[in-house]
Amino acid sequence: MRTQNIKFLRTDDGRLFMFRYSGGSIYAKILYKNVPSQSLKAADNVSPIFSVWSFDNLVYLICLGNTGVTLCLYRDGQWVSRPLSRNTDDEFSKMSFISLNDTAHLVYSVRQGDFHSLHIRSAKRDQWGMPLKIDDMIPFSETPFYIGRENRNTVRIYYRTTEKDIKFRRFNLESGSLSERYDLISANMPATDISVLTGENECHILYLVKGPFSSQLIYKGIKNASSSKVKIIWEGQLSGSCSLLKNEGRLYALIYDRTKCFAAFSDDNGYNFSIPKNLGVRMGDSCLKAEYTDFSENSFSADEIPTDISDFSFPVTEDIFPSFIPKQNENREMPQRQNMFSGNVAGGNMPSQSMRQGNMAQANMFPENMMSQNTPVKNPSENRIAELNERINELSGLLSKRNDEIAAISSSWKLKYDALLKENTALRALAEKSQSAVQNSSDALTLSASDSGTSDSGSSDSNNTGFVESDTGAEI
Repeated sequence: MRTQNIKFLRTDDGRLFMFRYSGGSIYAKILYKNVPSQSLKAADNVSPIFSVWSFDNLVYLICLGNTGVTLCLYRDGQWVSRPLSRNTDDEFSKMSFISLNDTAHLVYSVRQGDFHSLHIRSAKRDQWGMPLKIDDMIPFSETPFYIGRENRNTVRIYYRTTEKDIKFRRFNLESGSLSERYDLISANMPATDISVLTGENECHILYLVKGPFSSQLIYKGIKNASSSKVKIIWEGQLSGSCSLLKNEGRLYALIYDRTKCFAAFSDDNGYNFSIPKNLGVRMGDSCLKAEYTDFSENSFSADEIPTDISDFSFPVTEDIFPSFIPKQNENREMPQRQNMFSGNVAGGNMPSQSMRQGNMAQANMFPENMMSQNTPVKNPSENRIAELNERINELSGLLSKRNDEIAAISSSWKLKYDALLKENTALRALAEKSQSAVQNSSDALTLSASDSGTSDSGSSDSNNTGFVESDTGAEI
């Protein structure tokens, strides 16, 4: 399940930002490993529809509020904001802000009856042009559309057409050009979940389909102009969520629910996958997928991250990429160049509606019920306990796998035993039947022989008696 209320963004210099919508406000904080961090209120009186982006280590937040579309900028430890548009007549279902140099683009969807329409509106040096309609579409179950960052200049827009096919278009941020539609998956069966991962000249998609008796995890990838065949990489009774992650060239396909998590990997960019393995991990009810955008040059890539919102940890992800949450001393503020918005901000020429929220006061932190979710500093004993728990989980996973193997072997042997027992019973019945037939045949032969002997003796006795009588008579 994907949440629209939480998003993560990693800047060029490696800082990891978390954005969370709560109670009509959007809060932002920078995450550090084993170090509690403070939160700032980035925007107030807004809806859950918002987007985040970064360029030259500047962090942008665009959101929809009562006054229209608002752009917020994080710089030097504070948030500043200004309105972009006061036209809110359209019923937005999602919007994504993307920028490069002095250009900015807003990709958004609008509800229109049973369907949604997908649009792009672009600005050059702060001058916005007319909206361009991309296509009509059917929203996915968790989000109207997906945006994946291919490289510095290009993003991919994924959506489902009114024919229920999944397509994508490449969009050049510098020129504003939009490619033709590319086929990704023909979706004849409804998907319970989808995950997309975008890379340089490539994209990958996981497609979880639930049938009447089992679920199938389907994969397809596109590298340059070469498309891989659709392949089923997992089949079973589990029907939760799926995710795609990549690190050090290895592609991971995850399928999980609250109690189980299976993973398969590919070392040849999706052409072949390993046999899915039960990781022995309980994801829990509080594990959701959150949008993730990475502008750094590390080895890890993903378009969404499984996130435990109870403590804002990252199950499985940190096992694949242990440095997902950076250490505080690893982050370094980089020089920031001027762009289309920095001049207005730096010069203090924001409209009167703008507000500065750089205060680190208690009032700007997460609500009180969120304060306990900050990650505490762990002492050596806690680290050792964590290592032991990790080892226990690993052994539990192995034990679970062995139990499954033993159960499968036992079931196989039981089937063979039952078959042999049935065959033995049938053979015994046949033997008893044959023995009975032989016995009956023997009794019949014996009886026949006995009858024959009795008849011959009677005739002989009769003749002898006659002769004796005749002889006796003659003597008389």
